[in-house]
Amino acid sequence: MLDSGLLLKAPVPWLVAVCAGCCCTASKEGGPAAEAEVRSAESAWSSTGSSGDPERFVAFYADDATLAPPNRPRATGKEAIRSVVRELFALPSFTLRFDPDKVEVARSGELAYARGTYQLSFKNPQGAQVTDRGKYVAVYRRQPNGSWKAVEDIFNSDLPAAH
Repeated sequence: MLDSGLLLKAPVPWLVAVCAGCCCTASKEGGPAAEAEVRSAESAWSSTGSSGDPERFVAFYADDATLAPPNRPRATGKEAIRSVVRELFALPSFTLRFDPDKVEVARSGELAYARGTYQLSFKNPQGAQVTDRGKYVAVYRRQPNGSWKAVEDIFNSDLPAAH
C-alpha cells in the first residue's frame, strides 16, 4: 500500500510529471484527437461515394475487412469488397453519401467505430431515379502508419422491402 504521506512529501514537479503522463497518454491514444481523425477519415471516404472511382472508395478498407451489404452475402477481403463496390459504382448515376452521428474511439486508440446515416441513389434500367436511405456502422482499426481503415462495414435500409 502506498503511504499517502510520501506523496505529500514528494517534489511537486515529479508528481505533476507522473499525473501528466497518465492523463496525456490516454487522451493522445483514444481522446478527442483520435475521434477527429476518424471523423476526417469518414468525411474523406464519403466524398469518394460520388467520384465514380471504386478504387478510391475501396482504399478506405483494410486488407482483411468485411463488408456486409443488405440483401447479399458478406464480402471479406479487399478483392471481394472491390467486386461489390464495382457493381454499385457501375449503376447509372450512382451516388453515395454517409454522415456519422456518433464516433467513439477505444481508450487504447487501436479501434474505433462510426455510426450514422447514408443515402444512395442511381437510375434503374427504366431510367427512373432510385433513392435509398438507411443507417450504418463502420469499425475502424488504426494502421501502423497511424491512418484509420475500416475493418467491418455494415449498412441497411430504412425503407420497406420491395415486393
